[in-house]
Amino acid sequence: MRRAPARVLELTALRQTGAGEAAELARWADPRAEAYFFRSGPAPVWWGVLAERAPYLLLPDPAAGGR
Repeated sequence: MRRAPARVLELTALRQTGAGEAAELARWADPRAEAYFFRSGPAPVWWGVLAERAPYLLLPDPAAGGR
């Protein structure tokens, strides 16, 4: 499933996130969309909700030098 860049940017700009947004991000099947999300510099509020709802998205990526 491909994600429109506009939706990715909407999500990265959120200052309040919750389970629904975290679940949406976790459902993305296209790793390019996930990579684009994280390269877009999501708001810091995302780290807590992702750690709680989709921690596997925060695992270090060896292909990206452990980031």
